[in-house]
Amino acid sequence: MYRLQPQFNKCISAIVFFTLFSHSYQCWPQDFDFGNISAAELETRADADFPNANAVVLYREVHSTLGEYIDVHERIKIFNEEGYENATIVIPYDDVLRLKGATYNLVNGSIVKTELDKDMVFTDEVVKGVEIKKFTFPNISSGSIIELSYRSKNGTFANIDLQYDIPIKRIEVKITNDSDLDTEIIQNPRAFLRVNRQQKGKTLTVSASNIPALEAENYVYDMDMYRSYLSINPTSITGSYRFNDWQTLVGAIMDVSSFNLAFRRKNYYKDELETLIGSEKDVEQQVRLVYNYLKETMSWNGDHGILPKQYTKETFKNKEGSMAEINGLFISMLDKLNIEVNPVLVSTKLNGIPLTASLGAFNTIIAGVVIDGKIRLFDIASEQSNFELLDPLLLNWRGIYINMDEKTFNWVNLTDTDTSVLNVIASMAIDGDLKVSGEVVERNGGYFDINRRNAIKDLPQDEFVNILAYDNPGLELFDVQAAIKDKGTDLEYSFEMENAIDKISDKVYFSPLFFLALRENPFQKEKRNYPIDFRFKFKQQQMIQITLPEGYKVESLPEPTKIVLPDDLGSFVYLISEANGAVRITTTLEIKEPVFSYDKYDIIKEFFKVRMAKEQEQVVLMKY
Repeated sequence: MYRLQPQFNKCISAIVFFTLFSHSYQCWPQDFDFGNISAAELETRADADFPNANAVVLYREVHSTLGEYIDVHERIKIFNEEGYENATIVIPYDDVLRLKGATYNLVNGSIVKTELDKDMVFTDEVVKGVEIKKFTFPNISSGSIIELSYRSKNGTFANIDLQYDIPIKRIEVKITNDSDLDTEIIQNPRAFLRVNRQQKGKTLTVSASNIPALEAENYVYDMDMYRSYLSINPTSITGSYRFNDWQTLVGAIMDVSSFNLAFRRKNYYKDELETLIGSEKDVEQQVRLVYNYLKETMSWNGDHGILPKQYTKETFKNKEGSMAEINGLFISMLDKLNIEVNPVLVSTKLNGIPLTASLGAFNTIIAGVVIDGKIRLFDIASEQSNFELLDPLLLNWRGIYINMDEKTFNWVNLTDTDTSVLNVIASMAIDGDLKVSGEVVERNGGYFDINRRNAIKDLPQDEFVNILAYDNPGLELFDVQAAIKDKGTDLEYSFEMENAIDKISDKVYFSPLFFLALRENPFQKEKRNYPIDFRFKFKQQQMIQITLPEGYKVESLPEPTKIVLPDDLGSFVYLISEANGAVRITTTLEIKEPVFSYDKYDIIKEFFKVRMAKEQEQVVLMKY
């Protein structure tokens, strides 16, 4: 039910700034009615507004005094066994105070209350330095109501969820700002939810009712991007230091000593740099050498952050740090080599789109390196980044390149990436018993390469077969081998396949792509609520040659086809021919934009439907 907030790092950054520059708070009086459960609520076996729901939040109240504490009170109705999972609660704070919890059941007409045992509340560390509380309510059965309340002194600047994975009947959020910090409180711009919003003095009240569950869809980077929530964005450090624009925000960040010093050249890695660079004079090669060295030696702790929590020397010595700390070390080492390099502020996809100048607008740092007069962007920390490409998590609109020497900034595009290419080359043969066998070579480039490298990393060779996600009856894969190269990863394997060919009288029928064909359209829902995210631009090409069995010739082949998406945003090409006792097929699928808006869903759905139908079409052989 409770999740780590998507902008937990934003919360950390805001707390650091708030601690440095603010000082006075007042308390919000707690006025929660806990334990007022009726027999009628317990008797209910379905919700009138959400009859198919396995559980609903009867109400959720959040009272937050910024910089002071946050109070949360929730009541959840469990309708059936499928809803039991909602009795496990994760609270995204480590300093939970005044925790109360209880399960209510109706037994022989009487309400039975089972209180939460505090000994059953556990602390878990999801990433280094970030702890959460986790527990499961006792005595759960169909019809139960669970209730909890707690206070935390951390996280008052974190997002406040207005939507869960189950419906919420009623929600009320009160946010009071008695501090010197100016804030802008907005809803997630990617998720529209009609709410009542009232501002009275220093307190904002947001309320809503009958909020539907966040319904998962495929081809979404992370559903949390489209969850409705309130984002609390500090727009000043003190009442007199407001972020009127991006320049003042950048200036405030640069004035923080831990940020300003993190990227300066140091001497403690001088010997390592000299050994690493040797006599190399080419700037790009120098950058590559340092990048590869840190990529191999550094370990990311999962944290992002824009303010390093440890000195660069500690990051270098410990060989571990946040994304900001690891990329800060990279920037520092390149600066030592007199290479033009500066930090780039980035908002990850889960942090949201940086629309207004606030402390939460950005939540991590990558490196911007000038090579041949052009700014190139690099990230060391994530496994999904390499020398040419950034983790798709970072491909979120645009970032701010900060010139540390000139104290200026400019915007850089984060989404301009090259097309990732996957080539599949297959040589197949059909024997006299109509069994199919052959060899396949995958040549993975771009993000396909990154995905394959990470999949086989630390995996013994006899388990390589597990990363080939073909689920076809009668298919056996063996002799799987991988070769990691500078520009890509090759995967080779052999296969045998039975029951892939139908024989009727003296004719033979088969789909020539066999297990390489698209078997199911991934877009089958009637409508779509969220954008379609392919993560990156790509081109997949399959080149297949099939040697025909002795005594057979081609009677008919599928027609060649080319379909093109509007505005040339993608295409699918199917070519097939026959010569010298063999059939040759080439298919090319190209997607030229990583993200399509939801209003293009019908077009994408039809595009994949036509592609799937074409790949399932059959070759017909006859005896001669």
